[in-house]
Amino acid sequence: EGSGEPKASATHCARTRIISALEMTPEPFGAFEFDGVLGLGLDSLALDPEFHLLGRLINASQMRPMFGVHLGPSAGSSVAVAGEITFGAPDERRCSGGCSSAIRWAPVVEPQWGYWRISIRRLLVGGRAFSACADPADGCFGIVDTGTSMLGVPREAYAGLLGLTARSVAGADEVDCRSVEGPSIVFELADGLSLELGPEDYSRPAASRLQRTGSSPRAVCRASLMPVDLPAEMGKVFLFGENVLRKYYTAFDAGLQRVGFAPTLATEQPFSTVV
Repeated sequence: EGSGEPKASATHCARTRIISALEMTPEPFGAFEFDGVLGLGLDSLALDPEFHLLGRLINASQMRPMFGVHLGPSAGSSVAVAGEITFGAPDERRCSGGCSSAIRWAPVVEPQWGYWRISIRRLLVGGRAFSACADPADGCFGIVDTGTSMLGVPREAYAGLLGLTARSVAGADEVDCRSVEGPSIVFELADGLSLELGPEDYSRPAASRLQRTGSSPRAVCRASLMPVDLPAEMGKVFLFGENVLRKYYTAFDAGLQRVGFAPTLATEQPFSTVV
């Protein structure tokens, strides 16, 4: 109204600030299909408290310092379920028996970094301990990141995990690698909590053609992985992106500094309002 700032009249509204880009380079932004980035890290990662959306919502509405993320299935899935984010509480309809009872929690480690970073006690591939993360003393961690489309892997572990999950196939043009049998990837977290990804979760849909000198080309199904380089003091860091978030409903609790997971109940539901 007039020259003043717009007033937030609804109970769950809050004033916040955004950074707008007037020009962007074609690389990499030309390849992106989204319109912007919604930062949902912990408050220590924000440039200023005025730019921390979750903090602004909490201060304005006194809601619980929590949000829940549900991603719909990947493209090509026979199940059409829209993704959503709810603030203040998890969406109870997204987990079998209700999310409040189904979610299991892992504490955030060193929250001063600003990341939703949790400890990985052990990583199993096909039921066998992966050498880079075979013991809690190996210093492996996972950062849960809604802005990452693939499973991020520490660079020193990238080639090994890629090799263990690769599968040779016939008929590269016809096969969907997500339906090709392969080893499971299991992240063992705190208090007996485990996150398991099958080949349907981590595989690239299309097979790759590989050829060595003096040999015939072969088709290989490969995992959708990307190497991660972060400061050494952060440990060996995996990024839990869409591969994990599509399989598990994920709750982020800034008040108790923890991240919770429960298997997603993939059924269509009406959109929620802010909780």
